[in-house]
Amino acid sequence: MKYSSLLIFLLFPFLAVSQDWLDHATIKDAHASAVFIDVESGKKVLGHNENKLLNPASTIKLLTSLMILNEKGENYQYETKLLYAGKIEKDGTLEGNLIIRGSGDPSLGSARYGEKNSVEAFLEKCVASAKREGITCIEGDIVVDASAFGSDCVPHTWSYNDLGNYYAAGVWGVNVNENSYKLSFQRKGKKIAGTTIQPPIPQLFFTNELELGAPDSGDQAYVFCAPYQSHAYIRGSIPRGKGNFSIRGSMPNAPLFLGVSLQKTLEDNGIKSQRVHVEFDKQITGKSIFTHNGIPLKRIVKSAIQKSINLYCESFLKTLGSGDRADGIEFMEAELKKIGAIKTEADIQLADGSGLSQRNYISANTQAEFLRKTYKSNPSIKELLARNGYDGTLKNKFVSKSLNGKIYGKSGSMGNVRAYTGILKTNSGKELAFSIMVNNYTANYRDVDNHIQRLLEKAVGM
Repeated sequence: MKYSSLLIFLLFPFLAVSQDWLDHATIKDAHASAVFIDVESGKKVLGHNENKLLNPASTIKLLTSLMILNEKGENYQYETKLLYAGKIEKDGTLEGNLIIRGSGDPSLGSARYGEKNSVEAFLEKCVASAKREGITCIEGDIVVDASAFGSDCVPHTWSYNDLGNYYAAGVWGVNVNENSYKLSFQRKGKKIAGTTIQPPIPQLFFTNELELGAPDSGDQAYVFCAPYQSHAYIRGSIPRGKGNFSIRGSMPNAPLFLGVSLQKTLEDNGIKSQRVHVEFDKQITGKSIFTHNGIPLKRIVKSAIQKSINLYCESFLKTLGSGDRADGIEFMEAELKKIGAIKTEADIQLADGSGLSQRNYISANTQAEFLRKTYKSNPSIKELLARNGYDGTLKNKFVSKSLNGKIYGKSGSMGNVRAYTGILKTNSGKELAFSIMVNNYTANYRDVDNHIQRLLEKAVGM
């Protein structure tokens, strides 16, 4: 009894400050929730509106990423295979098709993993494998088998304003170069003198409606192009100045791009083929002649969390659902229910696996409880999270003297949404799983972040 009274006495200042925090003018008219849970005991240290469903933005990536890691294991590797169907004649003519079959690897050809993982390196290995089989000519087609994920490459709830930009790239059974390209604009005074695209995307045309803004206006440019479209519009502004300014767009059909790239590389090596087409509906059978093993799952999960890569998490979601997004969401809901982070499916509403959708809703309690139990059973996940003041999306967040380096987690932001979920180490050595979400605020986002920092500073002092 004395211990309980003492605990309440010690916690009371923090609880009182927390109520004041919710009533503060910065977020008073917003929807806000916060919860701190002791990792070891599971006892709630603080909870205000902790069961209220709010938009978590990119913090939902923690659920998607850590669930697939638990399901597949840290050494799991996506596979992309090269096969052929038909017969190779004595003169080296393949009377049939050469096939690339994917399993949804989001890291294939990504430059962030070095030259050995480049698109060029993958294509060279494909050509070498074809030559090793004695293929000198292909009477059939280059077929890209993207049936693992089907043709439904982006969630239906994503905003059209996002589609066409790198962060809203679609996810297919075959992905390449993170399904993105770079647009570079050459600026001369008050004019844009030229535009280049790298890598070139066949049959993709641009209408450039960009304007030049003030020198310090930053990147305000958007590419408007939905999946499978061939005409993109570039709107908004880039800062006035000299030299090149670059933005990134999303490929409207990444499987087709890879197929065309393979055809060209083969032709450069004297092996001609007929057409290129993509199969979304059924798996194509054939003899396997080369298997590309993707980056180990632990590494791409770390990238997904620390660099907040939407594409990766959308691939994880579909993988959890055996290729189907809705089944992936059902899987996640079932896992949360199994560990007691939700009671029914009504306690969570998910539309994607990355947090880009404005129709994701989850409670702070669900997020914190999931992270607490996952971390308690596998403390090594801490190294995958961003650390405030050091790396990832938290590198420049909450770097006050009392907080710096004491938070491991994930940030999330979108229009009028600020969210943070993670593990906080207090000055007394306790570890608290926490989740804080603020939706529909009208203050400047920096003021909201500063207000959240004050709550974290109170928590770290416990």
